[in-house]
Amino acid sequence: MKVSDIMTYNVDYASPSDSVQTVSERMRDENIGVVPVFENEQPVGLITDRDITIRAVAEGKDPVQTKVSEIMTHEVIFCMENMDVEEAVRIMEYKKIRRLLVKNENNEFTGILSIGDIAMSMTRELTGEVLQEVTGTAFPQR
Repeated sequence: MKVSDIMTYNVDYASPSDSVQTVSERMRDENIGVVPVFENEQPVGLITDRDITIRAVAEGKDPVQTKVSEIMTHEVIFCMENMDVEEAVRIMEYKKIRRLLVKNENNEFTGILSIGDIAMSMTRELTGEVLQEVTGTAFPQR
């Protein structure tokens, strides 16, 4: 199965100058946990609900005054639409990330592949594997 078969299309994005409050409202309204951040039509990061919690709320920052650029995750990892899902999963496992931005053959951003997309479309074994690998270092054996 290809990434294009299961990915999420029509993903909205934010600007680095958007306020954290604006992006948080969008996340609430659209029931999403991540928004890609673009500047001059190029991806410069992602802002996640975790970024907002850890880097804004826990630090006591004002969500109206704080800009996305101040708290976003700057590393942007991509996969390709025509890539096998299993190959994209290996990237997620290696990088310990839950989401990949997706590009087409023209190197244009077309959407996001998330662990949720994988869980809804792939085998339990593959879903369990990626979850274990991605979260394994965050949660040491108990």
